[in-house]
Amino acid sequence: MEPESKAHKWQSYSAQALILFNVWGIPLSFGSYIEFYWNNHLYDEGLFAIISIFAMQLFGILSFSLITGSLLESSRYTEKPILWTAASGVIACQFLLSICTKWHQIFIVQGVVLGICLGMLLVTSTMALATHFDNYISVASTISSSIGPIGAIVFTITTHFLFQHDDSGFKPSCYANGTLSFVTLGIACMLQRPAYSGPQIIRPMLRESLDAMMKEKGMMAFTLGYMCIWSVLLVWPTYIVLYIAQITWPHTGSTVLLTSLVCTYLAHFFASKRRILYCWGAVNMVIASSLLCAISYFAFAFNPSLIVYWVFSPIYFFAMGVVTCLYVRLPPIFTWMGGEMKDDPICMAVILTLAGISAVVGQVIVALVILNTVEGAKMGMVVSGSVMLLGSVSLGVARGMRNGWGAFYVI
Repeated sequence: MEPESKAHKWQSYSAQALILFNVWGIPLSFGSYIEFYWNNHLYDEGLFAIISIFAMQLFGILSFSLITGSLLESSRYTEKPILWTAASGVIACQFLLSICTKWHQIFIVQGVVLGICLGMLLVTSTMALATHFDNYISVASTISSSIGPIGAIVFTITTHFLFQHDDSGFKPSCYANGTLSFVTLGIACMLQRPAYSGPQIIRPMLRESLDAMMKEKGMMAFTLGYMCIWSVLLVWPTYIVLYIAQITWPHTGSTVLLTSLVCTYLAHFFASKRRILYCWGAVNMVIASSLLCAISYFAFAFNPSLIVYWVFSPIYFFAMGVVTCLYVRLPPIFTWMGGEMKDDPICMAVILTLAGISAVVGQVIVALVILNTVEGAKMGMVVSGSVMLLGSVSLGVARGMRNGWGAFYVI
């Protein structure tokens, strides 16, 4: 189970940590971009157009696992070219964003290309590290996962405090973020150790794998719950800075966001500990966290005051941190067909692709609800809370179908 040597182990850990610094740090800092685009850079385009940029970025991050995994499986020599290409794409997008002035330019650079490159980085680093652990992708996904929220904190600081609610700060912010990605990803690409245990994954036939997956007990309920959770999980981080800016500005929104991201870091640190997982179980923790997210959405909806933001945003971000730390651990639990538990990369890739599609649909629907209902933001939060609650209940049903209806099982 352990890597070949301590040097290789720490090189792989460090490379993945620096990659996750960008993969989760960049999208989690998008709230500052939305507030800036809404008030300055893209104020003529409307909320729906701005949200579509972030939705496409999420789709690229979560849904490129099937394509990238197939490329990695085709030859072990494709790993480094994919890694360097994706890293170069992320860096280039950060710098190119500084010269984008139209919505379609920003959509292509920051939404489509940046999202795809981040998704390729995520899959490549996780797959490579997983080979050091007998191809346990779910184990590799939580290693160094707490670095992602740290990246979000750093990117949020550089983004917001260079913007200063003025177009003159947009280019310096892009340059700063591009330099940050250049340094971290450059080091990561040099540190990344190649897979040493042979082929990355063993590819079953896609149709046979999916047929077997959907026949497992509780799999349909799990898939529904998983998609519901991901459809609205990042809605609140998307809108937090914009909403608070309507009450008080310029720095309160980003201050709340930064404080909440610290809670996300603590959640990753907490949820990735082996003792915690053995005591509480990954599924139980995600169910409880999604319930907390739903409660937070309802609190935002019915009392959108600054005090509620300060109280419930850290709670929400802590719960979100648990979900983003353990999201890859859940599919193997429900696709397990007896014997030694092993990851089925095809099933995991399909489920993550569905999660990416759900994230796009969720962001779009919430934006449409906000724009086309009398209650606006309140109704958007009610819809988000309801969908999150449905996801939590569906996961609970799937858990009961899979492992019985007892009061408590560590699963």
